[in-house]
Amino acid sequence: MKQQLELTIRPSRKAIARVGGALHLLVRVEPPAQPVQPNRQAVALALVIDRSGSMAGPAAASITAAEPVAGGDDTGQPSKLGFVKAATLRLLDLMHDGDAVTLVVFDDTIQVVKPLTVLGARSRVELASAVKGLETGGSTNIEGALKSGLGQFSKAVRKQFGCKLVLLSDGEANVGEQRPAVLAEHAAGAAHNGVTVSTLGFGFDYNIALMSQLAEAGNGDFTHIESLESLDAVLREEFTAAAEVTARSVEVTVDLPERLSAGTNLNAYRQEPNGSGFKVFLGDLVRPKEFIFEVTTPVAMAGNELTINASASFRDESDKEVQVVAAATVAICEPDQVEQHPIDEPIVVKVLAQLPALTEMETVLAYEAGDIDATDLSVKLGRAAYERALETYLATGEMPEAAAGEAKLNELDARTKARSLSASDLKRRYGASRRASRSRRSDPDADAK
Repeated sequence: MKQQLELTIRPSRKAIARVGGALHLLVRVEPPAQPVQPNRQAVALALVIDRSGSMAGPAAASITAAEPVAGGDDTGQPSKLGFVKAATLRLLDLMHDGDAVTLVVFDDTIQVVKPLTVLGARSRVELASAVKGLETGGSTNIEGALKSGLGQFSKAVRKQFGCKLVLLSDGEANVGEQRPAVLAEHAAGAAHNGVTVSTLGFGFDYNIALMSQLAEAGNGDFTHIESLESLDAVLREEFTAAAEVTARSVEVTVDLPERLSAGTNLNAYRQEPNGSGFKVFLGDLVRPKEFIFEVTTPVAMAGNELTINASASFRDESDKEVQVVAAATVAICEPDQVEQHPIDEPIVVKVLAQLPALTEMETVLAYEAGDIDATDLSVKLGRAAYERALETYLATGEMPEAAAGEAKLNELDARTKARSLSASDLKRRYGASRRASRSRRSDPDADAK
């Protein structure tokens, strides 16, 4: 069993041109294995559920089910809130006695339906009754809901439990603070204090930028919910992550040699400049995560090799800060000698998959915001980056994955120019690309199989 976090950094080719060269590096972080123990740490879970009027809408318009489910309205048609209620009841069955749950619902007002309650025979009945009694209301006050949910995690609770808040919403924030960056500060503060924030988007009317930024800042995950089956799977995934996380607040710092230039990571993790390099924030780990970034030599490099150093810092299960290091060494050669060094094909395959995925995520955000100029520019820049990658790696050969990436970019280009992307298209595209970019299965339903 692996006892320590494992950090590796691998170049797509072990050589770069002295000037005018480019290559990608793959950084992979694998968390320590979950220790074998009879009793895991108890989990405190805050379920913050949108009950605004739109949650009364029929789920069939946005969420599909393989068969009839509980939670329908008076017509028997399952509503979005009905789906959430049914899945929440199943989640409670999954949790152990000794875990704790708080139930917060919101529209334009906030109601703590159940303060943080430790699960037992009696409290399970009370919580189930509270869930079944949820009804829809008015507008959407995400700021107030976040504050109320996070307020359930006192210092004593954070010390005793693995803490997570899961926000479930189908709409735009239209009461209280509405700016994604400002709301994300609440999630960042929670993460700093040991509370992970994840978000689940229902239907096609929620704001992707808001929901994804909240999860990013909160060290959690964002998921677009497609079906009842995926809702069940994702809620289980979120609970399991809270119970099994072995590396919290993982940050990877990359140090670059002088004159070497680096771009933003292709997986869209939060990144900040740091000294001679940059820092990437990976959040809490229960599964391996990885990111790719490109380095270039815009001016002539001295010497015959260069070394790129990486270090990962995190907090272990005892809340102790730990750091591990890794390095990659690459030869510096003349431009006409680069192709004498073979490519690392698995890494190049990842590059050719991730470039279109990143373009799709950035394009969707611009399109949803109504910024047509930014939308067109995103596609243009994404296509240029893809063509550079093909030129860098496939000058002397072919790769089947190249055609798939080109087809994806061509289709995205055509749809954006025709302005034919619907709200459902945007959510599904962003959700699938983000899951793939974050080392998660593209189909949430598969997580339960």
